[in-house]
Amino acid sequence: MMRRRIRAGFTLIELLVVVAIIALLISILLPGLQGARDQGKKAVCGSNLAGLGRALYSYATEDTKELIIPVHRYNVNNPGPFWGGGGQWMWRTVLPGLWGGRTATTPFPTGSGSPQTTLTNDVLPFAARTKPLNKYVLGAISQSDSKKMEMYHCPSDVGYPDDPRIRDNTTAAAKIPMYDLVGNSYRANMGGMVQAESNGPNYYGGYTVGPYAHRLSTLSSMSDLLMVSDPLVYEMFPINLASPENRRARLFMGWHKKIGADNALFADGHTQQFRVSDANEFDSDTLTQMGLPPGGMTTLNAGYLRRSERHRIDCYPTPAARIRQQQNPDNPARNDPGFGNWSYWPLKNYQDNFN
Repeated sequence: MMRRRIRAGFTLIELLVVVAIIALLISILLPGLQGARDQGKKAVCGSNLAGLGRALYSYATEDTKELIIPVHRYNVNNPGPFWGGGGQWMWRTVLPGLWGGRTATTPFPTGSGSPQTTLTNDVLPFAARTKPLNKYVLGAISQSDSKKMEMYHCPSDVGYPDDPRIRDNTTAAAKIPMYDLVGNSYRANMGGMVQAESNGPNYYGGYTVGPYAHRLSTLSSMSDLLMVSDPLVYEMFPINLASPENRRARLFMGWHKKIGADNALFADGHTQQFRVSDANEFDSDTLTQMGLPPGGMTTLNAGYLRRSERHRIDCYPTPAARIRQQQNPDNPARNDPGFGNWSYWPLKNYQDNFN
């Protein structure tokens, strides 16, 4: 009579040891895998920016106005006041991304009433087919293609953080990827969008001290001039480091999980991830060199003239470029595009590329 062999199984202790070893290996490997995944996303983002840089340079060399960053028609000839009736969310969040990108897929929650479905409609002013770099690179854009433009998509795009101190987006729109919200992960350097003529809450004239709306041949010192970047860069600029309120840059982590750093394309065509170092207001000697009267340009100095050791957002000595001129029905005398004939930089000899 044959005896049946009984195969010995694992003991409970052996199983627990195996599980513990597996858990240990996972805990060791996962951070490395996540880090590799993050590095991959960062590389894709950098490749996107490099490709967009080549497209922007090609556009500038063929454009009759030689614009290094193409200007969407809504910035120039929309029928309303400068803010376009949209308030801060329009000119701080939407307009800097209209140089290219897909049609938005998520209605914009402005925090005041119904979400703005305007951005998601292929027929209305912000559709992919209306964005100037798209028209140059892609030509005719079908409705099916309008939602698929990965060159404008940073794979680490998670939108703006939910923080009331964020200036460039509404709290209601926090944590929505910019690629979904406005169709473009990358923000053009519009250099503060200087509003030079106002009537209460409405702005009728606009200039920029960044490369937006500028002719390529007029720019200088381009290796540190920010052109297009992940948008959180603009939230990382401390202006007056003596003010605790302006130390908020320490709180913000970029899309690529580096504190105070994000990817950027510079005006000379190179891309890099850079850490935003402390940027102070310009001292009186520098203001004098720029032709600005010390103490007489407090708003401009604090709001638009921000530099660090590695980057700048202004085009000095190149003067500002005018984006648009809206007739002021309440004060016809101020319809003069000189807006008071400013005799010093940035508006002295300003560029006007839209007449």
